[in-house]
Amino acid sequence: ELGDLVRQCSESFRDRLAAREILLDMQLEEAGTIPADQTRLRQLLHNLLENCCRYVKPAGRVRVKLTRHQGLAELVIEDSGPGIAKEQMGRLFDRFYRVEGSRSRSSGGSGLGLSICKNIVEAHGGSIYAEHSEMGGLKIRILLPG
Repeated sequence: ELGDLVRQCSESFRDRLAAREILLDMQLEEAGTIPADQTRLRQLLHNLLENCCRYVKPAGRVRVKLTRHQGLAELVIEDSGPGIAKEQMGRLFDRFYRVEGSRSRSSGGSGLGLSICKNIVEAHGGSIYAEHSEMGGLKIRILLPG
């Protein structure tokens, strides 16, 4: 049950986000059951939410949204910033790639988290995209079949 998994993982980060005065907004529709490795999907969500804990500025926002349409579950995790330059978007999922500035190794990243996320999503027959968030930061959109 994808909705339950997303809810559990998101809730497990609520206190850490709140400690930095970051608001967690969950908008979870019933997405049904999908054929998936629950452990790997937990790792996917953990990596994405960990990035939010590391990089979103205090008093920021994180939105986790789950919808279902045309046989696909769509999971969107977006934040209020800092944002990423357009020319860096295409490289976010490269192994060891780190964005210069606020999303860098000094914040604790190794440059593997989003690469691992891409591998997990593709192993499940899905797609993952990085986009600019309307909230000012990064938006990760994941499409999973099932």
